[in-house]
Amino acid sequence: MRKILIIVFFAISMIAMSQPMKYGDKNIGFNLGVSAATTYSYSSKSPAFTFVYDQGITEKMGVGYFSIGGVLSFSSSKWRSGYDYTAKDKYTIFGARTKYHLDMVELTGEREWNKVDLYGGLMVGFKYNSFDHWNVDKGNSYSDSDLSLCGDLFIGGAYNFYNNLSGVIELGFGVSYISIGISYRF
Repeated sequence: MRKILIIVFFAISMIAMSQPMKYGDKNIGFNLGVSAATTYSYSSKSPAFTFVYDQGITEKMGVGYFSIGGVLSFSSSKWRSGYDYTAKDKYTIFGARTKYHLDMVELTGEREWNKVDLYGGLMVGFKYNSFDHWNVDKGNSYSDSDLSLCGDLFIGGAYNFYNNLSGVIELGFGVSYISIGISYRF
């Protein structure tokens, strides 16, 4: 819990002071987060490794701009019951997403917000799960996989700290509960 609070504090301090994504802007990013793909209690989980691409598609609409893009995320988990049973699960999420970026300078009238990009969005895609389970005592194992629809609602922010580089934080429930990362706008 303390690690999550430290991550949240670090991320909020990064976005407290990036400009919203506008028409024609392109953005690539990499995030690490607490995976939301696992559904069971496991003894170990990898973080969600997430790659994101977004592109601004509209001129200003209301107090912000729309972007569309894609997401690709990987995570895994492992569970062991003593020495007799082991389960390893791998998760891949891929999908399309859209975001609405607020123009905080217009909303607040303060130029200090010109490095901040606050947004909310949704993702629709697929989750591919592959499972490997072993029972040493019985000498058997099995593997399986499935593909299912998945979605995500998320909010996030980015702080532009150097030229086109930004620190990013997102909160959601479909890919990661919380993630931090870096993005590059071109």
